Amino acid sequence: MKQKKRFFTKHSKSSAVVVTLALHGIFIVAGLSMVVMSTIIDRDPGFVDRVVNIRDRMPRPRLVPPSNTRNPKPTRPDIARIPVDVKMERSTPDFKLPNMKGLTGEFGSVAGTAGNTLSTIAFAMPELKIFNVKGRGEKIFLILDAGEHMLVDEMGGIPAFTIIKQEMVRIINELPSTAVFNVCVFGSGKTKILFPQLVAANSSNARKAEAWLAPLNGTAESVQTGRYGIQTLGHGGIDQKNDMRVGRFAESGIDGERGYRQERWFAAAMTAMQQQADTVFLLTNTWGHQRRISEKRSRSQKEWLATSAGKRWLEHIEKAREKLAEENAHRKKAGQPPKVISHGRWGLMATYYPDIQRPPSPDFYNFTPREFQEAFELNRGAGGQTQSGLGRKRNDFSFNVVQFVPVNSDGGPDSRFKKLTRLSRGGYQTIAGLEAIRSYLESE
Repeated sequence: MKQKKRFFTKHSKSSAVVVTLALHGIFIVAGLSMVVMSTIIDRDPGFVDRVVNIRDRMPRPRLVPPSNTRNPKPTRPDIARIPVDVKMERSTPDFKLPNMKGLTGEFGSVAGTAGNTLSTIAFAMPELKIFNVKGRGEKIFLILDAGEHMLVDEMGGIPAFTIIKQEMVRIINELPSTAVFNVCVFGSGKTKILFPQLVAANSSNARKAEAWLAPLNGTAESVQTGRYGIQTLGHGGIDQKNDMRVGRFAESGIDGERGYRQERWFAAAMTAMQQQADTVFLLTNTWGHQRRISEKRSRSQKEWLATSAGKRWLEHIEKAREKLAEENAHRKKAGQPPKVISHGRWGLMATYYPDIQRPPSPDFYNFTPREFQEAFELNRGAGGQTQSGLGRKRNDFSFNVVQFVPVNSDGGPDSRFKKLTRLSRGGYQTIAGLEAIRSYLESE
């Protein structure tokens, strides 16, 4: 049976046209509706169609042209203080600052006003000055030459030495209590130290030093008794007999023995190094015989004294002693201290018979300032300490020399002392005669 065709199958072309028209009509109606809504209908003010930037709402800063004036410091807010009445009873310890008359520099600084208690004390290394030579340290070792060469008339005699000794006593009495010190005196082949080790610079130890030095080469005693030299020291003190020879000084001599005899200030200076002193002052008048025999004399002294020249030498030594005794007898009657001649028989003959033939001398090797400096450091190392003073490096010390020379001395400063003090970071000064000593003390 033949199937009957449906309506859309029969009219397929006309149905497509109808569908197309219908879709176009829907699109036209929808587009007109959107135009009407966007132009005619008012928008709801409660909605925003864009993203709002917060910076757009912030006020823009006002531009200010640059200026050379500095910005003022910000002022602190005024905060009312609440007074608090606190009553406290405190017992302030009774203490006294050290006398700093002989000391300059940055030893102490005090902050505060009159009527107030001490607020701050800042301590530093004290600066010590003796006869215009300055040294800074806290471990002080003072060496005084009391030999005959310091008492000769050309140096100012015993009156000049008395002033030198009094100046040393004054310095000791004015050392700060934070310092430690020791005193050494040498002369006539002897060396004596006051204390076994460095001691505190308190009033008790200062009085001991003053009592020890007071009778040394005293003018009144020398006038009455004629005594002078290291044997006139006060009670106390220790003989320094230790062998301090190190380095070149300890080398054997030509005869197999040690050729150096710790001449003059050697033992005193080496003792200061062994006690780790960081400031050493030497008061002397000459470098001395810092030497050893390098070659024996061609003829022994005994053989030479048996000759006619040697016998004449011995005869005139006795004559020179008689002349010295006669001159000192006149001085004693006049109330004057005795005349002092240094260097023993050689000094006697140089004073009264300078033209007479002298005994033959051997050849000598003279020790150099650098060899002394090396010996200083070796003796400091033997002391067992690696530091000298708080925060100071090893071997950090100063060796200072005040050299008293005769009036009208044409020798000038000793180049050996100058070099040694320079190597040891110290000072050096020469003073000629009694009047120069007085003028230095007046200027200080």
